[in-house]
Amino acid sequence: MKEFRVVTTKDEYFDSLLIRREVFCFEQNVSYEDELDFVDKDRIIINGYENGQVVATGRINFKERGAKFERICVLKDFRNKSWGKDLMLYMINFCLDEKLGKIVDEFILEGQVQAMGFYEKLGFIKEGEMFYDAGIPHYLMRKKVNKN
Repeated sequence: MKEFRVVTTKDEYFDSLLIRREVFCFEQNVSYEDELDFVDKDRIIINGYENGQVVATGRINFKERGAKFERICVLKDFRNKSWGKDLMLYMINFCLDEKLGKIVDEFILEGQVQAMGFYEKLGFIKEGEMFYDAGIPHYLMRKKVNKN
């Protein structure tokens, strides 16, 4: 059974780091930590769990009237089972929840080239020129919030 939770405890935070270490360090040979590795009112981590096991994670960094999605990753054994899509949709809906008290007009992410099709299916549009982050090609991608 899939479950998504906002990280509120140290254990949940370390769960997110375990997923990122597996995907970024072991699979892609890059760092899983960065200067934004903390949680506050404008930076939220959401984990996905299947039967109590953490299998996906993503970070939301709220900026003015936007939400930047960062460090999105799913364990290899759980890819192509809609985990990535479900996590992204959960994150989008979380950002749009009026109880959160934030106004979000757009979503932004820096998508790896290998994941472009995935993000485009979710309505993200690439902008600008390709750039490299940690030696991996990326594009800035944006999705406007549908106000209807």
